[in-house]
Amino acid sequence: MVDIFDIDSEAAHWLKKKSPTEWSKSHFPETVKCDTLLNNMCEYFNNMIIEARDKPIITLLEKIRKSNEWNYEIIGASIMNNWAVNLLNRKCSCRKWDLTGIPCKHTIVAIWTKHDDINSYVDDCYKVETYRTIYKFSILPMNGQEIWPKLNNVPPLPPRLERQSTKGRKQKLRKKEPDEVGASRQKMKRKQTKLYCSLCHNPGYKKRTCKLNRVYPYSHDDEMVRQESSFPTASSVHVKLPV
Repeated sequence: MVDIFDIDSEAAHWLKKKSPTEWSKSHFPETVKCDTLLNNMCEYFNNMIIEARDKPIITLLEKIRKSNEWNYEIIGASIMNNWAVNLLNRKCSCRKWDLTGIPCKHTIVAIWTKHDDINSYVDDCYKVETYRTIYKFSILPMNGQEIWPKLNNVPPLPPRLERQSTKGRKQKLRKKEPDEVGASRQKMKRKQTKLYCSLCHNPGYKKRTCKLNRVYPYSHDDEMVRQESSFPTASSVHVKLPV
């Protein structure tokens, strides 16, 4: 302090009013782990909030909270519809980006705000370079079964052959559950009602299997009856009367 008095007495009196922890390295706390007296950090902070320094305190604090270039808060239609996006760790609170590796709509808004390229935030597994890296090795040829080494182990048995029903066409596609996308039936089957024939009105069968709908074999007697019915009768012949 004596040396400071010799250089500038006014400065010495001003420093006496301050705590030594603010200007003397001998009194700096060890927990801070910083021995610099420069105000570069303050200048950088002031530069970040220069657009909001003249705003009210709430607006100023909101600007400080959203000034991080990697963390964004996407505000929806209501206060309950907000989403936190971390571009550095590639995470979004909706977890769609975390699960698929493709930026969700909240992430795209944050990327546009940062003026970055959306494709650079897509996972590497979707890129052509990754596909080429996986398949850059050639598949080497292998010998046939005739020259494979012979073993004394019991060969595996073929699977059991189950008799398939011969009725209808063989099903090839897997049956989907009712709640799956693309299921042909989304509702439960209705209870089957009793069938009635439309010809005889008897229960238990349809018109196709009804006895009244059967076609009997052709006979000679039917032909004679048909021919007799085709002959003209007296009432059907028109006789020309003399004038």
